[in-house]
Amino acid sequence: MDDNTTIECFEKLLGQSIDQKLNKGIIILLSALLFGAIHYPFVWLMIATFILAIFYGWIYLNERNIYVLGLFHGWLGGIFYYTILERDPFLEMFGNLFYTS
Repeated sequence: MDDNTTIECFEKLLGQSIDQKLNKGIIILLSALLFGAIHYPFVWLMIATFILAIFYGWIYLNERNIYVLGLFHGWLGGIFYYTILERDPFLEMFGNLFYTS
């Protein structure tokens, strides 16, 4: 099975490129709203991810590279944990492997 993105799956269903069917701005806005809604119930996180998703959507529709967006998402999430939440995601995920009481 080949590695398809969500947009590519929709394009197959429509039988044509989504860019040709819908305005790029509408595509970006709808995907940003969905991405923000996934982060419910934290309103501040919903707003932040909505803004970032607009940026992500614009990059994806111009570059068509989902891997870069995945790396960027993980990188920003790690920075968010360290700076805003003052937590260490690596320690929380793998701390038991290295630090035992």
